Amino acid sequence: MASKNVESQKSELDILKQKVYAENTATAELDTAIKTTNSEIIDLKRKQGGTAASNGNERATTLSKQAKLIENRVDKANIRYSEALT
Repeated sequence: MASKNVESQKSELDILKQKVYAENTATAELDTAIKTTNSEIIDLKRKQGGTAASNGNERATTLSKQAKLIENRVDKANIRYSEALT
């Protein structure tokens, strides 16, 4: 009876070792995939001009809108001035 118990425990131990090895292999593959994906992300960000590029585009758009707004105000003020002269 004791020998059957020892044999079953050895068998269970072997199965668990195989599962651990399989999990370690899967983890290593996932780590490799994560590193590859991260390097691809970094390359894409560099091609786009870095992480600050999107902020610069938004700022340029905001400045463009502000410039148009000020130009319209100047035009309206100029019209009022011209009307006041006549």
